[in-house]
Amino acid sequence: MAERLDGSGWECDGIDAAINYAGFERSTPIRDLTPEIWKPMIAVQFTGAVWFIRAMGNAMAAGGGGSIASVSSLTAQNPAAGHVDDVANAALFLASDESAYISGQTICVDGAASTQKLPSDADYALLAKDRPDLL
Repeated sequence: MAERLDGSGWECDGIDAAINYAGFERSTPIRDLTPEIWKPMIAVQFTGAVWFIRAMGNAMAAGGGGSIASVSSLTAQNPAAGHVDDVANAALFLASDESAYISGQTICVDGAASTQKLPSDADYALLAKDRPDLL
């Protein structure tokens, strides 16, 4: 990451917040998994995240600190009802001073899908009223 920024002509007064949102998945049954399928997923989702966090962390440390949030998805192949703003608002909160005392936490932005709560008819009625764009 640092090498890509060096010499790019990109300038700023410092980095206060960074959101790591890179992901790549090729859904494959484990019996069919090969190194050719596995290596690119690890390169993007793990190695890429580590180098991004390292580059941003070093830049932030030089400027007095900042916030890094890494976003992942358990529902990339089967998205739950939601809106991009739901994730963006969580990321904005984590990048803000209001979250300064939060560290190393998992925040699920999934409309309670991770609790396996099935929506009731009343939930859908509220959703239809408040967020018709999601239905």
